[in-house]
Amino acid sequence: MNPALHDVASYHTHSKLYTRTAVILSIITAVEIALLYVPPLKPILVPLMTVMAIQKLAMVVGTFMHLGDDKNVFRLVFLAPMLMAFLMIYVMTLLVMPHFSPYGGGYVRLAAQRSYDERMGLLPAAAAAHKPARSVEEYEKLFADAKDHGAGEKVWGERCAACHRADGGGMAGLGPNMTDDCYLHGGKVHNIVSTVLNGIPGKAMVSFKGQITDEQIEQVSLYVRSLRGKNVADGKACEGEKVGN
Repeated sequence: MNPALHDVASYHTHSKLYTRTAVILSIITAVEIALLYVPPLKPILVPLMTVMAIQKLAMVVGTFMHLGDDKNVFRLVFLAPMLMAFLMIYVMTLLVMPHFSPYGGGYVRLAAQRSYDERMGLLPAAAAAHKPARSVEEYEKLFADAKDHGAGEKVWGERCAACHRADGGGMAGLGPNMTDDCYLHGGKVHNIVSTVLNGIPGKAMVSFKGQITDEQIEQVSLYVRSLRGKNVADGKACEGEKVGN
């Protein structure tokens, strides 16, 4: 037996290298977190994060998994399956996210489009000032005359249910309960239409102007108004002011 092949102590003589690598990995992680709070870097955020992630991976497998000193064939055996797995996850993510995102339009829409700008306060005030097409009285009459809210319920299921629950009871950290008598931004149909049109800056509620038609916005707003007073089981507690009929 060759003693050199079993000299375990010789495998771990680079404690300074391990410490230095751990410090560098910690610094890169801190930089990644800090970049999330720098709005001007938004257009290049994904490439920056990708480069740093690759750098961290290379340091981990090269230092702690000892691939840095190994033969190329062993590096290939490790990296090839990992690359294929990454590509498979990436493709599946593109296919699945638009259907399961709580914001209806996919994670990309939330992170890179209007909702990001609204939450970071990057949009000028005029951009979020879409006015409802009808007056308060006209919307109230429209609601009173409505016989069926099926069209609005369909829009609700496609666009709103993931944040407010299918029954409108609300979800922790996301949408409020729409089946009680409490409203954060007013309980008139006019208020609801305005909220759907413009979203709520700083909150998960994004603007649906341009995402769905104006008719659909009216339909879903009328449906939301019809939910008031149903008080579904296990709904979120009252948020905002309680309103009367």
